[in-house]
Amino acid sequence: MDIKYYKINCGLHIRIALIADLHGKGTSGIIDFIKKNKPSVIIIAGDLFDGKKIESAGKQMEINKGKIFLKKLIRIAPVYFGLGNHEWKLIKEDKENIASVGLTLLDDTFVQFIPGIYIGGLTSTSRYGKYHITSTEPNISFLNRFERAGGFKILICHHPEYYDKYLTGRKFDLVLSGHAHGGQIRIGNQGLYAPGQGFFPKYTSGIIDGKMIISRGLSNTRPLIPRLFNRTELVFVDL
Repeated sequence: MDIKYYKINCGLHIRIALIADLHGKGTSGIIDFIKKNKPSVIIIAGDLFDGKKIESAGKQMEINKGKIFLKKLIRIAPVYFGLGNHEWKLIKEDKENIASVGLTLLDDTFVQFIPGIYIGGLTSTSRYGKYHITSTEPNISFLNRFERAGGFKILICHHPEYYDKYLTGRKFDLVLSGHAHGGQIRIGNQGLYAPGQGFFPKYTSGIIDGKMIISRGLSNTRPLIPRLFNRTELVFVDL
């Protein structure tokens, strides 16, 4: 696992720990690295859970395992969780159960983090079936409401491919994403494939336009296509 640091000169003196695409995998070492870096806030940009387990009889076990990890996180800093495509089958009661540990779950909603700083979560609309993935338009009305909020606005948006179509030109100060897994196989600075973008995807890693930061994620969910030249990463953003 790599530790990646980004600096955006906002003068806010806030450090964000960005977690993405854990997919229910082991959390060994993650907690220690987060503690060491002393974040002001922890943001989860989707796919904390494994979607296949949520669909199965093992859903409650998967949620309970995630809650153990989340309880450790909230002892370090406030936690804000935006929903990815692997969370799409969580029902209302599941979301309430997860939020009961003390985090803020942002399901097409936004809240004030501290005076003048708002965090919102745009929920994924990607729906995967056994043989295909379908996707509908995200909640544009939520984006409109959040855009009108005053102050510094941080948008959790699991899908970096939403950036060009839905987010460019909007008044969000920082967008935090994951989903692309760094392109799975990287050749130099180019990822090979990302869901929603296909081969040779545009957005897989790094900082875009000084405002969108994409995590390569913390696990591998494609066992037949291993991550190559593409270590998992934990991201910190200083504002």
